[in-house]
Amino acid sequence: MSFSRKFTRLFAAAMIFSAFCGVTLAQMSRKPSPTREPPGAMDKRPDSAKNSLPRIASQAEFDSIARVYHQGTPYAMPHTMFVIDRRNNNKVYYLNSQKFRFHKDFLLATYLVPRGADVFKAVYIDQDRRFIAGTIAWQKTVDKFTWEL
Repeated sequence: MSFSRKFTRLFAAAMIFSAFCGVTLAQMSRKPSPTREPPGAMDKRPDSAKNSLPRIASQAEFDSIARVYHQGTPYAMPHTMFVIDRRNNNKVYYLNSQKFRFHKDFLLATYLVPRGADVFKAVYIDQDRRFIAGTIAWQKTVDKFTWEL
């Protein structure tokens, strides 16, 4: 096999490998989280004193409870958390994410789970869990809401 052909194969293999590594690293990049935001990244005063809303009927209502990391940048994404209480007729709580950092903080503050309970397991792991927790985000680039559990 000629040097040229070996070099071409090696180069092609290196390109495929580097493309794979780039995709892998992109998937491992961190998304914003209240545990990793620097001090002052968000205003400490919530826009609304309410703990949650039973429904969101307008963009203004969503904005009143949504938090935004990296505000003023292309990466800004308003988002709020929600909890579905399966024992209470699938009641939905749209959490004031400016007031609560995590789903568990809301559940404990509103006494939906008892103090001292293993909230993580009951909310995120148990198959027959009482609560379904998720996030809703406003994707400005496509003018749509998206959600994740």
